[in-house]
Amino acid sequence: MFRSLIAAVFAVTVTPAKAQNVSLLAAGSPKAALTDVVTAFTEATGTPITSAFGPSGPMRERIEAGETAHVFATANMRHP
Repeated sequence: MFRSLIAAVFAVTVTPAKAQNVSLLAAGSPKAALTDVVTAFTEATGTPITSAFGPSGPMRERIEAGETAHVFATANMRHP
């Protein structure tokens, strides 16, 4: 289910007319599942994904500081 949800987010984020590099910032806990999704998505679409994994708080701070993140996957909705 989680993989399907993330795949759907990637599909909505990138359209064929806009095949650019996609940026993913994510918590460390779903790294294995997201790595599989990133690989499958890139193979299916040819769209590269730059991934960074780590604690949700610092990932959120990177976004707040202006870093582009097309997809942000947090492990803790109370402290994204």
